Amino acid sequence: ETFVQTYNWKIVPNTGAYQISEFKKGKFIKFKKKKDFWAQDRKYFKNRFNVNTVVYDVIRDINLQWEYFKKGKLDSFVLTFPKYWHQKSKIALFQKGYINKIWFFNDKERSARGMWLNQDKEIFKDRRLCYAFAHAMNTEKVINKVLRKDYFRLAQAFSGYGKYTDNGIKPRIYDIAKVDVLMTSAGWTRGSDGIWQKKGIRFSVKVTYSLEEHTPRLVVLKEDALKAGVELLLERMDSTAMFKKILEKKHDVAWMAWSTNIRPSYWQGWHSDNAHKPQTNNITNTDDPKLDELIDKYRASLSEEKRIKLSLKIQQAIHETGAFVPTFMIPYVRHGYWRWLELPSSHGTRRSDLLFDPFSSMTGGLFWINVGKKKETLLAKKSGRSFLPSVIKNELFVKE
Repeated sequence: ETFVQTYNWKIVPNTGAYQISEFKKGKFIKFKKKKDFWAQDRKYFKNRFNVNTVVYDVIRDINLQWEYFKKGKLDSFVLTFPKYWHQKSKIALFQKGYINKIWFFNDKERSARGMWLNQDKEIFKDRRLCYAFAHAMNTEKVINKVLRKDYFRLAQAFSGYGKYTDNGIKPRIYDIAKVDVLMTSAGWTRGSDGIWQKKGIRFSVKVTYSLEEHTPRLVVLKEDALKAGVELLLERMDSTAMFKKILEKKHDVAWMAWSTNIRPSYWQGWHSDNAHKPQTNNITNTDDPKLDELIDKYRASLSEEKRIKLSLKIQQAIHETGAFVPTFMIPYVRHGYWRWLELPSSHGTRRSDLLFDPFSSMTGGLFWINVGKKKETLLAKKSGRSFLPSVIKNELFVKE
């Protein structure tokens, strides 16, 4: 009866290089490196996991994280947001060489980042309206104007999976004329306010999201969607509340991204087994018997050749639903890091999505701390002495 209360916060053993040594709920977790890590001399683990202590502090606000980083209380900071890479890093700490910058391109599966349409909502039960919605989203303008052309357009929900990806699938682009054709064919007309309407229903949907940094992107989409006759109501929520709402299938449009797998995984997000019910990952409520059949065959097959063929068919079927509007692809990671953190000459691997991940068994633990450099940097900062600024752009794994 008291199992959860007794053991929920107990420290358990693990097979990794580090063990939790100390924690304070809601404040921090400290990890210490094991002195007798079983794999430390194995081929793929040798010379990795170099730091002795890792501390994760709970800092929920990104602006506060940035302030901690500038004070040296955090060793690295992800600069993927264009605002941080181009603007916020134009300060003395970078210009005097105390903090370095790196832009590292990888080659791996791409997160399914975009707008997820809830097909249990009346407005999205007609596939033509899903297509019209996609053609009303000016994603290219967001990339060019808001994101400084730093991001790329994502083609579909399963990009970057090699032979398993259908590279022939292209995203639906902003096209008011196509919106007009689709909406009129579905029996909708423009109202006096310019918004499409039918039988008293307006093409007005809530877009649920969580990050304040994404608001400028959505504002641009909202403005250009109005020109196409679609009204977006922006609903920003705390990330926990947002995810709860989406898993309860109470959203109209979810603005979010899913993590990736080594191979495409379709059942959880696209099979009808997970539609029309809460607490599942089928957040579009896709319910398509033909798609179900393909997914079932894909899951049951042990033949790579058959799975690849099925994967391509599944992706085409998903594209035809129109329930996912792909937005951005970020084929790289950008970091700011104090100069005492050092990386190997290659900086990362083909699959590295973070260069200063201390734990990942596949790509983590490649960095180390140069203690001498740390003392040198802190003394130089105190005396006003500077170093040459360092900005690295590694395109070794960029695909032509």
